[in-house]
Amino acid sequence: MTHEALVRFLFSISLFFATTYLVAYVCGYFVRYRGLKVNYSRKIGHFMTIGVPWALQRLLDLEENWPVVALTSVLAPMHLLLFTRPIRDRSRIVRTMFASLDRPEDRPHTLRWLWTQYVAGYAVFLVMYAMLLDRGVAAWATIAIMVNVLGDGLAEPVGVAFGRHKFSCPALFTRRKYSRTLEGSACVFLSGLIGVMLVRPEFAPLQFYLALLVIPISAALAEAYSPHTWDAPFLFLIVGAELVALTYL
Repeated sequence: MTHEALVRFLFSISLFFATTYLVAYVCGYFVRYRGLKVNYSRKIGHFMTIGVPWALQRLLDLEENWPVVALTSVLAPMHLLLFTRPIRDRSRIVRTMFASLDRPEDRPHTLRWLWTQYVAGYAVFLVMYAMLLDRGVAAWATIAIMVNVLGDGLAEPVGVAFGRHKFSCPALFTRRKYSRTLEGSACVFLSGLIGVMLVRPEFAPLQFYLALLVIPISAALAEAYSPHTWDAPFLFLIVGAELVALTYL
């Protein structure tokens, strides 16, 4: 990594932590004192954790710098360390920030589910991205990011606000069942369509039509059947495997 790239990386990761914590505090304030549903604020946090690092890397022309992507994948989930119980028990500010993520139905597993999801999600993304970069189509990773940020990010808020067709899904570390909606899964489907269309110039014709046919529906199914709060690793795994397979056509 060049000195210039290192400086830009340090700037981007610092900006990520600062904006993530600021948004978490603002959202947590509205959850605690203004009645905002945590189902909405939590997805804003989801966007910050997955979408913002990728956006910053693209804006700073670092998205194809392998050391930067690897370091970001390791460091980005570390922002959750601030929310561990010993810290938030001693800080009203941190408790307010954590309120933006802490769905009542997820307790006492909230932080465990968040931590494992993001660590697993970034690990899968890193492998997928390495393979796409090696095949010369790193831009295709935008599709997987779109599915996670836009699709999964909207699935719960849309489901809470408009969902009428519910189905159950399992969760890790518990036998309890949780609800998802077809309306929320439709957001993932549409995000797959949008992602493929955005990257259309990077595809050969056959690759494009196959991606358009397969990725939206498989992403929707991956979100529907993944464990509660564990959408990101499964979405990256399924969509990433399909994208890598398309590189061989």
